[in-house]
Amino acid sequence: MTSDSSVRLEEKGYNRGLILGLTMAESMLLLVFCLLLVAGAVIAGEKVKADRAKERADISQGELRKERNRAREAERDLNDRLALAEARAGADPAQAEKREMEWRELVRARGLVEELGRKGVKEDDIAGLAVAADALLKAGVDVSDAQKVAAELRKLASSRTEVEAFKNAMEELVRANATLETVNKELVASKAKLESENKTYREAAANAGAHQWPPIISLSEAEGYSFEVGSAELTSKFRGELDGRYADEIFRSLELYDADIVEVIGHTDEQPITRTGSNLDKTISDVLASRKPVSDLVPSDNAGLGLARALSVANVLRSNPKVAKATVIPLSAAQLVLPGDVLTKGQGGDVKERRRIEIRIRRRLPMMDRQKSVSQ
Repeated sequence: MTSDSSVRLEEKGYNRGLILGLTMAESMLLLVFCLLLVAGAVIAGEKVKADRAKERADISQGELRKERNRAREAERDLNDRLALAEARAGADPAQAEKREMEWRELVRARGLVEELGRKGVKEDDIAGLAVAADALLKAGVDVSDAQKVAAELRKLASSRTEVEAFKNAMEELVRANATLETVNKELVASKAKLESENKTYREAAANAGAHQWPPIISLSEAEGYSFEVGSAELTSKFRGELDGRYADEIFRSLELYDADIVEVIGHTDEQPITRTGSNLDKTISDVLASRKPVSDLVPSDNAGLGLARALSVANVLRSNPKVAKATVIPLSAAQLVLPGDVLTKGQGGDVKERRRIEIRIRRRLPMMDRQKSVSQ
């Protein structure tokens, strides 16, 4: 019984703190929330009122500005009328009428300037427009018709563009003509030089007797024209000289002496070669046709080495356009001929001057001369 009564007392105490089934704290939160809603509505209403008041104020300010402008115009018009009245009062009727007309023209001009200003035309531009209108009048254009004026202006702009294009084209033509004259002068000078050289060559060939032959070109190891030891491969310096200065020299001799044969003769010294096998018989034709490199040649004696080196030089000359029309023939003198066309008597040793390439130029024998030489 005691416990039941205590539970009832607690429930009564708890129920005393409830409002509509809510605790005191929950009731306070609900009250604050309601107050915030009311405050938000009040603030929103006041904001709407403020916006409307601002709009009315803006409208009032606009109307006030318009009224001020109208008042200024009225004041200016009144001042103009007063000035005109004073001018009339102080002058004779003719002068007064003249001044009145001038005054009206000034007022009309000022109004026109203001109207142009509202349309974006500045006062500084009006003088230019007047000059343009005067030019159009002198050209016979009726400036009272805006469309005609615009058409004439477009036509003038188009004509000006065409004139500029024509001017640029003429300037370009003058520059091209100057360049052409320079090139023509250079061509004339080159032609004169070429004719002079051809004349010299023809005279030299005509004056050449039967005993005159092209000079022999000798390229010895002592002068720096060397091969790899025991090989027919050219050094880079040797190849460059052949493709450059010596190709030019051979070309001049071919032209001067009306020759068409270039003989390349390989010479060696008398040092023996220790190889026991040679592949020249199987390989030399492929090297001559440039199907295989010179490095594939393996000579086993000085005769083969001289021929391989002559073939190496001949292939370089044959590939040069200046010598390509001539027939380049590789030959070998082995170790038999000393410098100066003297036959050896068996002089041995390492002699750089004997290891050389000789290039001889001659004319191809006619068929009858060849038949005579064969029969003899």
